[in-house]
Amino acid sequence: MKKNNFIIMSVLVFMLFFSCTLNYEINSGSLCVRNDCDNNYLRISEVYVMEKERSGYERIWTGNLCSGCSEFIKIEEGKYSVKVVITDAFGFCYELTTGYNIYKNVESEKCVYVMFDGNGVFFE
Repeated sequence: MKKNNFIIMSVLVFMLFFSCTLNYEINSGSLCVRNDCDNNYLRISEVYVMEKERSGYERIWTGNLCSGCSEFIKIEEGKYSVKVVITDAFGFCYELTTGYNIYKNVESEKCVYVMFDGNGVFFE
């Protein structure tokens, strides 16, 4: 009897975990951040997003994205503005945004592209 209960509980826990994971995957999209700058000394070190109906940016990625590289970041559905922190060879940081009141809709299972070209950050 104990063995049957253990198997039933294991199956229930697995189903609960799978349904939570599946729900997360369905309600999320991707943000692809690309450093397309010709200058190899400018790197993206942080990525922030701000949801349309909220105030303030939330950090979603930290790393070191060099020239010619991309990073795919999972993000929930919604309308977002993006801010990136650029670090130069001397360690100085610059913050660039996609613009005031410019939001892009992130939909389920789709990818939104954000480019840094050395002059600014924009949605593609």
